[in-house]
Amino acid sequence: MVAREWESNTAKPSWTQSYRPSAWLTARLAVPAVLVVCGITVLSAALTWSRDRLGGPYPTCWYEVSVFGASGTVTAASALLGLSIGTLAGLTLRRTVPAMAAGLFVSGLVTVVLGMLRDSLWPTMRDTFTPGDDYI
Repeated sequence: MVAREWESNTAKPSWTQSYRPSAWLTARLAVPAVLVVCGITVLSAALTWSRDRLGGPYPTCWYEVSVFGASGTVTAASALLGLSIGTLAGLTLRRTVPAMAAGLFVSGLVTVVLGMLRDSLWPTMRDTFTPGDDYI
């Protein structure tokens, strides 16, 4: 959206008005951000509702990759991250198609890297016991 404004030269006149450029950017991003969060919330709630209706556990644990990335606040955070990366790419590149490609690439890269690092972010615990104890 922002790169399109730069390509069509409608950003420059709006930045010379009496309001700040940050207010212009906020006005351009507020509606998409609200729509993205509302849409992701509905989809995440539908996934949670459908998983509860299955006979057995869909994936066994909540921390599996397919469940963790598709439910809860992670989906909304990922969508907002993608929106902000795309906006930053549009502001820096000022071309629509390269900004979309860069935003998609960087968002995917961040998702893959965080997925690989997620296991190392868990706190480690060590517990020792002797065989025969009533350790459950």
